[in-house]
Amino acid sequence: MTSSPHRGLAALAVVLLGAGCAGAAPPTKETLELYATRCQVCHGAGGEAPDPERNLADGEWLHGNSLAAAIKVITDGVPGKAMVSFKDQLTAPQIAALARYVRTFPPRPAPAAKTSAPAPARKGKTSPAKGGR
Repeated sequence: MTSSPHRGLAALAVVLLGAGCAGAAPPTKETLELYATRCQVCHGAGGEAPDPERNLADGEWLHGNSLAAAIKVITDGVPGKAMVSFKDQLTAPQIAALARYVRTFPPRPAPAAKTSAPAPARKGKTSPAKGGR
């Protein structure tokens, strides 16, 4: 059985097109600037917010694990949460670019939330309110 030269070209096209879809293009300067000015304050520089609900780099997508879900969250916000709608502030292509960008953050553990530890108790002294002198 012989193969036509067109089959080889078609197969090559499928491989090349598939490779193009598998790898995401790097974000544009505009997308990086949008993330820095609109998203970073809540989500952190690399999506590593200490709050699990705002963390974009922990591998857990609370509102769906798809590009369409990310676009919906950025567009419509999340009622009852800090995530506001950006549909009146950004264009659809800007929202899509941001959604593609945040989905490239590699999953890594969330940083520990900063908490202040209670001051150690002083030995041998009590406060007047607690029966001290």
